[in-house]
Amino acid sequence: MRKILITIFTGLFMLIQNAHGQMTLTMSNIEVDQNAQATVDVTVSGFTNLLGVQYSINYDSTILTFVNTTNFSASLPGLSSAAVSGPNGVGVKKRADYFFVV
Repeated sequence: MRKILITIFTGLFMLIQNAHGQMTLTMSNIEVDQNAQATVDVTVSGFTNLLGVQYSINYDSTILTFVNTTNFSASLPGLSSAAVSGPNGVGVKKRADYFFVV
């Protein structure tokens, strides 16, 4: 019984060590005139050796329309507009969740 408890606590300790950080996603805060196109910068920080991430950006589709994604960082190979929105932003559902595997 003691060996089992030691094994369980050792495993939990190793999991806690790997879960020490939390990725932060930040979006720029902008104001734009009605019917004008706006660009929102999305930055990510606080991670090392990230294997995958899932998040959603929710908005009121009666007020905003998604157009496309651009300017992906070269320091994140495998992440491109194709991973987010498909070719030229075609076919993206408003208020959809996206999943990335890098």
